[in-house]
Amino acid sequence: MDNVTVVNFVEDGKRTFLMYSFNNQPIDELTDVIFDYLDLNDGDEFEIRDMTAGTKNGLLLNLKYSDESFFDGSENIIQIYPNPAVSNVNLLTDITKKVETIEVDVFNVLGISVYQTKIDAIGRLNDLDVSMLSSGVYTVRVRMITGNNEEIINVHKLIKK
Repeated sequence: MDNVTVVNFVEDGKRTFLMYSFNNQPIDELTDVIFDYLDLNDGDEFEIRDMTAGTKNGLLLNLKYSDESFFDGSENIIQIYPNPAVSNVNLLTDITKKVETIEVDVFNVLGISVYQTKIDAIGRLNDLDVSMLSSGVYTVRVRMITGNNEEIINVHKLIKK
């Protein structure tokens, strides 16, 4: 990657990556550097616990890392979790698909659409607010459009606490 410097070191048994971008490169492209390194050195024992990003002006952002690799063996191209949900669910898409948009339609037990939204995908993992739904069982239809104009539709059952 152009205009990126990556430094990694081990201290107190923890591997640390420092990534410096000089052209405001998106963080999702930068994190690929870490995972490419880990793939090449998979004999290393590692656990990703904390991620922090910062700006040249000193603003620090604490980032959440979730390992969703256990979904990669699933036949569903779109996963919804956690289920049951309280306020938000994650929409996790197949790692091989470049998602452009996600359309979500939530139906109650009578088959009536109670919530619709369109998400401009920001990557593989997208957040869906379901806090406005009453407790109950819902059917969620997820329509995904990829960069190749491929349309993929999955239907899921969602339990809202």
